[in-house]
Amino acid sequence: MIRKIIISLFCVFILISSHAHGKLKVVSSFSILGDVVKTVGGDFIDHKSIVGPNEDTHVYNPTPNDGRLISKADLIIINGLMFETWFKRMIDATGYKKDVAVASKNIEPHKMMAPYFGGKPVPDPHVWSNVRHVMTWVKNIREALIRNDPQHKKNYENNATLYLKELKELDIWIRQQFKTIPKKKCKVITAHDAFNYFEKAYGVTFLSPQGLSTTDEPSAAEMVKLIIQIKKENIKTIFVENISNTHLIKQLASETGAKIGGVLYSDALSPKGEPGESYIKMMRHNVETIAQSLSCFKLNTPKKEK
Repeated sequence: MIRKIIISLFCVFILISSHAHGKLKVVSSFSILGDVVKTVGGDFIDHKSIVGPNEDTHVYNPTPNDGRLISKADLIIINGLMFETWFKRMIDATGYKKDVAVASKNIEPHKMMAPYFGGKPVPDPHVWSNVRHVMTWVKNIREALIRNDPQHKKNYENNATLYLKELKELDIWIRQQFKTIPKKKCKVITAHDAFNYFEKAYGVTFLSPQGLSTTDEPSAAEMVKLIIQIKKENIKTIFVENISNTHLIKQLASETGAKIGGVLYSDALSPKGEPGESYIKMMRHNVETIAQSLSCFKLNTPKKEK
């Protein structure tokens, strides 16, 4: 009897180990995208992100560990739109030949001037600040997972359907927070231009001393122009970002008398246990922080969180 029990337990162990080993190995480029990938993939993928919480993808320098991670991946998922400027170098260096999925596929990007690309118009990659674009992410991620792991198609479809429902509720909730606010009052300052899609979707105007990338440095004339605009439009609050150096924001606050508000999560999630540990929590935190600064926040919590 004891021998049969031992053999049965050993078989169960083998099955569990085999299942874990057989998971689809998925690598995402940065933490916000990674959270969405994990939500759609659930227990059926082995997932890692290259750029972690509170890290800046714009200035990230890949490590040898990142190269090893990529070389073992079955599927890599990136945002695209020139966000991961270091990614092609990594692919070339590792010789990776498997699937690379672009989460932003089918999203029509805004174009902006970018000094670090010679001052030419380039796509704004920060599509995730509009929840509806993340819904497109979900659909693209779902298809990439199914393409590489068709045996779990139903699981990926079910996970995506539930997540899309939550994202739709989140999008509706965000729109409710700002719909009654006069446009001239919905203006805030952030460190760099990471919220253009939020602005277009939800009607809040964002101004910043930096461009699309945290590597962009404003000229003295641009800083003076922004200071004059802040004073003229009586903007009271300036926000810092979890990935950005605060020296420019502190300079603007000193020059204009505006107060420094809370932290906004722009290009990265927070570590676990902090307000921006998932995409949905990050967006809710950003909305509440902005809306409270405009004295327009009304509590209307979505039914579910991730």
